[in-house]
Amino acid sequence: MKDLIKSIKEKELFLFENESSFGHVQFNKGNWAIFFNGSCVHISKTLNPVIKKLEKLGIKEIDFIEN
Repeated sequence: MKDLIKSIKEKELFLFENESSFGHVQFNKGNWAIFFNGSCVHISKTLNPVIKKLEKLGIKEIDFIEN
């Protein structure tokens, strides 16, 4: 998943959706943010906490939508 998330830096926004949730990960002004079901649930400066939070939320690589 790390390589997939790194590609967000180029696009600045990456959408995800599964049966019970939706949201996006964005990289803006040096910060990573996760928006989950309409709310910001995580902000960090580094990538590893983002991946851990997505795993806790049950988001997998197959849940990301190409945009």
